[in-house]
Amino acid sequence: MSESYRPEPGKPSRPGNEAIDALYRGAEVMEKEHATIDEAFTEKPETRNTASPEAIAEGFYYQTSSFPYLMDTGSGFIPLRRDSVLSHAVRRGLDPRKKDAFFCTVERNHYVEQSFRFLAGHLYGFYERDGVRFIVQASAPWVEGKEGDCSTALAFLRGLLDDPAEPDQFPSLIAWMQGARLRIRACLKRRTARTRVQHLVMAGEKDLGKTWLVKKLVAPLLATPEEGMFPGEKYFTKPGSEGFNGGMEHYPVILLDDTMKNVKEAERWNVMSRSKNILYAGAVSIEGKGKDAFPMALPWVVVQLLNTDLESLTAFPMVGGDTDKICGFLAGRYHETPPNGTEDEKDAVDEALARELPALAWFIDHYQVPEHLQEPTGRHRCRAYMNRTLATAVLGISPEMQLLELIDQAARRGTSEDTEEIYRRDATATGIYDRVRANLPADKMREFNLLARNAAKLGGKLSKLAEICPERVQVRKEGGGRRNVYTIVRSVTG
Repeated sequence: MSESYRPEPGKPSRPGNEAIDALYRGAEVMEKEHATIDEAFTEKPETRNTASPEAIAEGFYYQTSSFPYLMDTGSGFIPLRRDSVLSHAVRRGLDPRKKDAFFCTVERNHYVEQSFRFLAGHLYGFYERDGVRFIVQASAPWVEGKEGDCSTALAFLRGLLDDPAEPDQFPSLIAWMQGARLRIRACLKRRTARTRVQHLVMAGEKDLGKTWLVKKLVAPLLATPEEGMFPGEKYFTKPGSEGFNGGMEHYPVILLDDTMKNVKEAERWNVMSRSKNILYAGAVSIEGKGKDAFPMALPWVVVQLLNTDLESLTAFPMVGGDTDKICGFLAGRYHETPPNGTEDEKDAVDEALARELPALAWFIDHYQVPEHLQEPTGRHRCRAYMNRTLATAVLGISPEMQLLELIDQAARRGTSEDTEEIYRRDATATGIYDRVRANLPADKMREFNLLARNAAKLGGKLSKLAEICPERVQVRKEGGGRRNVYTIVRSVTG
């Protein structure tokens, strides 16, 4: 249409131009209608229907790192920098003009002290515990029980641990597993875990398959990630203020494998001390090399494997008065197990065990612990069990028994007067100490000095011997209870 003619508003059109005037008036009406429609569908900042900065901030967290922000996608946490966070927040409905309120909310209300790739016994998500905020980026694997066939798995468990001479051993192991699963399940459900689990020792001859059994059947049922268990050999022999344990927070199972040999007495005490702190105390300080320590209380279990030679048995923890906090099992070839000698047989066994894990979990979770094995207090799922053969072997290499053997050697080497004084009724610790030192060769003297550095320490060891083998050592108080006197009974073999 020509722009040379357009009727002026309020004036009559020239004759012959009525049709043109009508076309112009129609175009003007259409332009006004389109403008109204465009205005209705154009978002204006002041009228846009957006979510509040506080609501959008619920999906973001802040920590001090190179990527200080984390966005929860519902299946994972994505690390982001500030500019990327804003882009994602705008896509979720944030008004860019309210970005300061958004960042203030995230940094003030959603600050987290720690971000864990995964955490023992925890599901994916945000946590606030004892005033500490942290997030877990991936859930711990959990095998839910399902009734079914687990004959292959039970055949291996029974084959190595169902000792006909010790009918309580296999039920005690299943009860221990049941308690460990109860403890981890409570943590997964964000409940306080009331069940405790004892330090578990499994001893047996070399190449019996102890480590394999733990890796294939015990650890997978205790929410252990594929990468394995925490190796605790070095950390557990250190005193309380020494040693790094960074990474232990990831693993529910702490494994002390059978590489520990000729462990010193002080280190044996440290093993039990560490275990008590981890299993029974409150939060444990996690400290990685070159990193700040932080406290965590997690549903850990401690599994220690030992060979049965004397050098390996020295790693058995010194229990002292904590006999209720340790379970000792003796593995053996008690029953025939499914063939697993060839590669094909091993593959078939691996497939069967993986397939049977849910059924084995169901068997353990629903196992009726015999009444005489239950602990009345409910603190543990079962009483502390100790295989009698293992207990005898451990007692034989205890520092107290080693000391008694050195006393007998000194009595055999000394004069008749020395012998009479050592085995005299109601002898003093000082008298025994002096006679023994006078009649031991240099190499044995060094052993004696390590076990009894002075007469007072010897007296303490003799008092302990009076408890563990009263047929050889007796103790009584005299002088109004001010001092102990000891009677050492001559050895039958001496």
